[in-house]
Amino acid sequence: HRIYFLSSSSFTTPFSLLQITMHPQDSSGIHVLPRMQVEKDGTDNSKHALLIKITNPTLGAIRLCLAGSAYRGEQVWDSENETTPKLQNLLVDALANLKIDATLSTAAVQSLEKTTVCQLEPAEDSFLEFGKTKNEEPQEVAAWSAEAALSGSDVDGVAKFSSMRLVAQKSASAWFELIVV
Repeated sequence: HRIYFLSSSSFTTPFSLLQITMHPQDSSGIHVLPRMQVEKDGTDNSKHALLIKITNPTLGAIRLCLAGSAYRGEQVWDSENETTPKLQNLLVDALANLKIDATLSTAAVQSLEKTTVCQLEPAEDSFLEFGKTKNEEPQEVAAWSAEAALSGSDVDGVAKFSSMRLVAQKSASAWFELIVV
């Protein structure tokens, strides 16, 4: 199962396109997408660093990996072979009815290597966990900073346009660092 994910730390940062390959544990016909959110972000005006949290919302374990996508945009209406990286009226906040025009930065993730497969445990039933202490985030996530990630990155915009690595994993959540030009 392949899911395409548009991510942006803010509306002024270039969009990045990722592909999630899910390896379900069962043969169920119902598939729920993992929750994805940008937890932290930063830029040095040439590169962008994102800390992406992926959470399993299901009551069953899932395995997934992230990689660059071959998706190059939507098909142009009057052409059978041409695509455009421009997305118009993209709904980013349904409650506020916030829509933006975005341009996919498809070249940035073409060379992105596939991450290792990680398994996310089932989500805990919130009613069973009611009143218990809050689940702490891993030390690696608390200590992560965009500035340190960017300064230690080998992404240069010439030989390498992007990188991704697993920062931490705990129970039903995993945190990935994505650096793009």
